[in-house]
Amino acid sequence: MALLFLLAVLPQDAERLVERFRSDRVEDRTAAERDLRALGQAAIPALERAAKDADPEVARRAQDLLAGIRDPFRGESAEESLRRIEETLRNARTIQLKMTSEFARGEETLKREGPRSSATLCLQGRKIAMRGTPALEIVSDGQTVHGAPRYPADDFASDILTGLRATGVMLALYSGSVDRAMSPEKDGAPIPGRVEDRGKVTDVAPAGQDVLGRIITYRFGPEGSMTVKLWIDPKTRLPRKRVSSSPGEGPDRQHFIEVYEDWILDADLPEGTFKPTPKKR
Repeated sequence: MALLFLLAVLPQDAERLVERFRSDRVEDRTAAERDLRALGQAAIPALERAAKDADPEVARRAQDLLAGIRDPFRGESAEESLRRIEETLRNARTIQLKMTSEFARGEETLKREGPRSSATLCLQGRKIAMRGTPALEIVSDGQTVHGAPRYPADDFASDILTGLRATGVMLALYSGSVDRAMSPEKDGAPIPGRVEDRGKVTDVAPAGQDVLGRIITYRFGPEGSMTVKLWIDPKTRLPRKRVSSSPGEGPDRQHFIEVYEDWILDADLPEGTFKPTPKKR
């Protein structure tokens, strides 16, 4: 019922906002543009009519808004899109999302290897909870990482964020775990090191657009050893899918694929989110 009411009201709101383009006050015209942009797809019918208005100022504003709604990334470079993701993630009070991960090999045709894993990820500062299948639970209260006790909490939080913005979460955790397992130890503990310290994003470039959103490519890792293809959702402006590929070519080339859904930022998290699930006796 609420949805039907919203759909009935939005076109009227759009028509009313378009009329404010005729205002003599710059503040009114600017506010109307902002509110129409927020309506998104629901504003298109009213804007299409306004784009043919006899008043050239009304028509120009409507045409510009139409182009921006139909292509949210218009005028934004690939570097700006990636920087927006990083700023959004770093500034969010809390982050929640669902993701699936899988490993594949090949070149033109990818062959999936091993099981597909799925997880729900929650972040609040250095506190992190990742729960999913198969039998996955890694929880950090900001001091101790339960489920991966040799992982320093600071490095674990850093690797998760690096995974979300650059490499893929599970790939970042795998890379961090392997490096720690192979690193020399000091006083019985592995020497700390973060995934982001071992590579930076370079060679960012646009690569078109499809039904999932804007596509950009870049390199990451020592000397840009890994190539990454990232889809950015036009509504959330956050990652929708990522394929991170190892160097080389041919049927043995490795690819790590991760898909992201249901992003929620700045929401309160349930009490106990960052506590390990009690073991059954």
